[in-house]
Formats: sequence, C-alpha cells, structure tokens
Amino acid sequence: MSIKAIRTNRAEIKAFWDANVDYENGDAVLISVCPSRIELIAAILLYRINVVMHHLKRIFTRRQAKILPVNLHD
Repeated sequence: MSIKAIRTNRAEIKAFWDANVDYENGDAVLISVCPSRIELIAAILLYRINVVMHHLKRIFTRRQAKILPVNLHD
C-alpha cells in the first residue's frame, strides 16, 4: 500500500519523511507548516487584532455589581 501524504517542494523534507516514517508499521504522521513571510505577518497581525478586540469587549461589557440592602431581622 502506498500512502501519498507528503507534499513538499523541498527535497530534504521529503527525504527525511521517506527515510524515517513507516506508515505500514503504524508510525504517526506529523504535520508541519512553513508559512511564507506574508502569511506569517498576516497571522501575527490577526492574532494581535483578536487580542485587542477581546480586551475591548471585556472592557465595554463589564457590568458593575450592585449591592442590594438585606434586612437580616425579618
């Protein structure tokens, strides 16, 4: 059985997988992604925007606790 799981343009990565991963004997398959410079910058920017938006959401949706008087003698 031939499994075509490796898709890469880099010969050294393909050679490593071919030499070290044996699907027939149940070896696990690891997935790694090497983003381009633009993809990396976009991911970092989107992450930072998401963090800021989450922080702003917490600030604007924060509710002040109201203390209600309780009469313990009733």
